[in-house]
Amino acid sequence: MIPVYICVTIISGFVAAVIMESKTESASKVMAYFFLGVTIGIFGIILAIVAPNEKSPQVQFSQIQQPQRSCPFCKELILADAIKCKHCGERFDELFDHLPS
Repeated sequence: MIPVYICVTIISGFVAAVIMESKTESASKVMAYFFLGVTIGIFGIILAIVAPNEKSPQVQFSQIQQPQRSCPFCKELILADAIKCKHCGERFDELFDHLPS
């Protein structure tokens, strides 16, 4: 019976540590939740689940709002300062050269 209890507590510790690894960059907090999982079992996992997320959100380049306009050839949205359409491949830098500023 004791080996089963030891296996369950170690698994609880690993589960709590993995959950916290996704929520924080601090190795000491991950280790602390590992030991919480080992000592108090399922309650350590529950504490790891309800712990706040401390990782800074990573903003991807595609999520940054940039000014856009319509391609004059295919009417798809492109960046305002683009000189070639990423959809149809047409170059239109010459098209806008003769327009007054």
